[in-house]
Amino acid sequence: MINIRKIASLLASAAMIGSTAALAAAANYPAPFVDGGNANVAVVYGSGTGAELDLAAVVDITTNLQAKLASQTASGGSGASTSVSGEAYALYTSSSPLLMNQSLNAVRETLTDSNLPTVLADGTFEGSSTVGYKQRITVGSNPKIKYAAQPSDDDDPQFGIGIGTTASTQYVYNASIDFDENVNFTHSDSLGEELTMFGQTYSVGGASTTTKLVLLKSSQTLSLSSDANPSETVNVEGNEYVVELVSASDTAATIKVTDSSGASQTKEVTEDNSKTIQSVEVGVKTADETNIALSSTITVGSNRITLVDGSAIKVGTDEDLIDGTQVEFELANGTQATNPGGLGIGKIIFHAAAATDDLDAIVPGQSFVDPIFGSFKVDFVGLTSQVGDANREIIEIDAAGSGRLGVNFKSHHSGSTADAITWVYNKTDAASDRQDLADGSRNRFVVAEKELINQTGYVVLANDKEGGLYQVTSITNSSDATDASQDEITLKNVHTSESKTFKADTEGAGTISLEGKDYAYTYTFASTTTGKARQVRISMPESTGQDMILFPTIKTSKGAKIAFYEPTNVT
Repeated sequence: MINIRKIASLLASAAMIGSTAALAAAANYPAPFVDGGNANVAVVYGSGTGAELDLAAVVDITTNLQAKLASQTASGGSGASTSVSGEAYALYTSSSPLLMNQSLNAVRETLTDSNLPTVLADGTFEGSSTVGYKQRITVGSNPKIKYAAQPSDDDDPQFGIGIGTTASTQYVYNASIDFDENVNFTHSDSLGEELTMFGQTYSVGGASTTTKLVLLKSSQTLSLSSDANPSETVNVEGNEYVVELVSASDTAATIKVTDSSGASQTKEVTEDNSKTIQSVEVGVKTADETNIALSSTITVGSNRITLVDGSAIKVGTDEDLIDGTQVEFELANGTQATNPGGLGIGKIIFHAAAATDDLDAIVPGQSFVDPIFGSFKVDFVGLTSQVGDANREIIEIDAAGSGRLGVNFKSHHSGSTADAITWVYNKTDAASDRQDLADGSRNRFVVAEKELINQTGYVVLANDKEGGLYQVTSITNSSDATDASQDEITLKNVHTSESKTFKADTEGAGTISLEGKDYAYTYTFASTTTGKARQVRISMPESTGQDMILFPTIKTSKGAKIAFYEPTNVT
């Protein structure tokens, strides 16, 4: 499932009320704020002195409450189905579950604003023209639900979603923003304009060029001048800073940033570029030096990201790579684009994969949080029926003696468990060294319809839920060819040990009636033939003409399907 934060902070100019009740209720925390998989809470903080400290606390509280909510709304108990609540989208349905060894996108592949209305909301970008856009998330085919030593090879085997580390081909998902027409992001009307992507708001940075698109998060545009407005106080992600224009030329501005503790830093920034100054990203859109005054238009923000077609996403002034990511540009007609200016960009695609081999799985209790925007995540809560659930069935495969393997399971039809069924015999002699699909006495399992079954051999009749494993314990053919009633075949159900005998209808042919189905059988051996040389062919009622059923299945008591298999040539 893909979850995003559901409990949001409510910002208002009001004092916290009901604090006594809230504190009293803390003994049952997270109830009553989060209870029974539902949230009924708004976190309020004031706007006066010290409000930035309140905001920090709000972030901590909402994050913790969201974790509590997620543990209630997306947990799988004994025999229970997992569920999602709020703005979340399950990648399975009640009728189409995600099964072991399936790809993550086997049931649901594409998410739109109808699935996640906040994080994938439609929007508009006000650049040189007003351009609408849509957002979507496409789940990758590479992630697979499996049981393995993961995330690290040093970990014990566990269930999880195995993911790759190559963003271009092994992505967990790609998140795309699709514009109605191409956007020139280097146009003067585009610089500084806001673009909301996947629940996060950015502005186009002045450092954007014909080869890269630079975006700043939580940004504000300031117009500073030495004669009227040399400095302004800004709030960036809950922290206050004083931004001051120190000097300017026609191509650059020198900016000083002072934080709330009084620490400051000064740097020169050229036009259409940005630098990190005292933990704040400062971009200079224009700079001007006249005889009257110095002036500059700057963008102040945080979390600078740099996008270059075909490359990993880069963050900060130093443009550090985010491992496991890649971005692609396309024109509105679907062809590749590389230039954020000129013809512009019609679509931006963000690929996300694991950052390292040690993180290449999503296991229960952990999430894959989007490494670029951080506003959504992929959760793997666990199995619908947990490993230790008493309702789960056990299918055991183990040694059944020297050079043999046995299998033990309960059949759906009989509801009983046979003694360990030996199904692999390891033949080792001077002539060959191989494994046969056979019991400990080398009585073979026949897995193809109409193939010859030796007396004492095995066959699965019928297919699926009525299916059972039967041993042909006896085949007789009397010397009197005129009396077929003396010819018969006896089958023993391996799970129940019940034997049934079926007389021939005509010489060389008869009918086996089992579980409401009729199977035609034929035999051609002479009456003098003995032992395993007596053979029979059995036809399945589900097939006609030249059709043949291979590897018929036995349904177990809990719905698994077991087929005995060996490489088979069909003529």
